[in-house]
Amino acid sequence: MVIDLSHTISSKTPVYPGDAETVITRVKTYESDGYTISTLFGSPHTGTHMDMPSHMTGDKSMVPDFPAGLFVVKGVLLDVKDSDIIDFNPLWGDAIHEGCAVLLYTGWSDYYGQVRYFSAHPVVCERFADLLAKKKIRILGIDAPSPDRAPHGVHKKLMSSGVFILENLTNLDRLLGARDFTLIAPPVKLDAEGAPVRAVALIEPRAQSRDRKL
Repeated sequence: MVIDLSHTISSKTPVYPGDAETVITRVKTYESDGYTISTLFGSPHTGTHMDMPSHMTGDKSMVPDFPAGLFVVKGVLLDVKDSDIIDFNPLWGDAIHEGCAVLLYTGWSDYYGQVRYFSAHPVVCERFADLLAKKKIRILGIDAPSPDRAPHGVHKKLMSSGVFILENLTNLDRLLGARDFTLIAPPVKLDAEGAPVRAVALIEPRAQSRDRKL
């Protein structure tokens, strides 16, 4: 089973306050020109996207400097819905392991497109970020615009440890009960510090269990 975890990018896509608006324009159409061509303008941090460490650290590496295979990893879903501040729960035990993608299900994608989506989203506490960095996870993903707010201490802490940050996910509720899944989320190969992602989760049928969630 393949679960699409990505929002559609369009001219109506909400952007992080201060970022450039996304504009998609049809400059040629099949009806009048015999083919369709569009132009795209906007921030690489639009919609579901991956942040590189260079986004908020002195690292100079851009998206093309990382092999696509780094973004195909085993995933762990943590149910943190209704948590304003996300901290480690001992009940998660050893679920978080080196090289994995930790996806945080907050339920916040329900507010995508609303003002509160950017102004009141839950955040990861720095103590939990320290643990994730110590565990050497590969990716932290969240169904919200960011795992923190300015001055972005969590971003900087994770990125300084080589952790990629995947933002604006959706449909994470469909992973509740999945014992094992693979996150497939290579960013578009832009020469930039981040890029949009068509993130999907691949669940093997035998890995589904209705009575298990973290």
